[in-house]
Amino acid sequence: MAKFVYNNRQYSSTGKSLFLTNLRHPNISGEGQGSSERVPEANEFVQGIKKARKEVEEALRRTNKVMKRRADKKREEAVKYREGDLVWAEGANHQH
Repeated sequence: MAKFVYNNRQYSSTGKSLFLTNLRHPNISGEGQGSSERVPEANEFVQGIKKARKEVEEALRRTNKVMKRRADKKREEAVKYREGDLVWAEGANHQH
């Protein structure tokens, strides 16, 4: 049951659930599905999967850009060390 809930939840990064992304159907629990529904043809199904994959990839790219922009706000230039510079090395977790 926990796996179903996990796979059926909507992710903020993509705006879709894993079930919706992979199966093109948000409700795979069987509730509300009538027997008169037709099974999509294989080509239509494959095209739908490809479209869903592209949408998810684009959503993840956008999310990645937002996360990078936020992380870069706090990022500073690295200190440039030269040979001979004195540095403090923390040795608390150093094993001899």
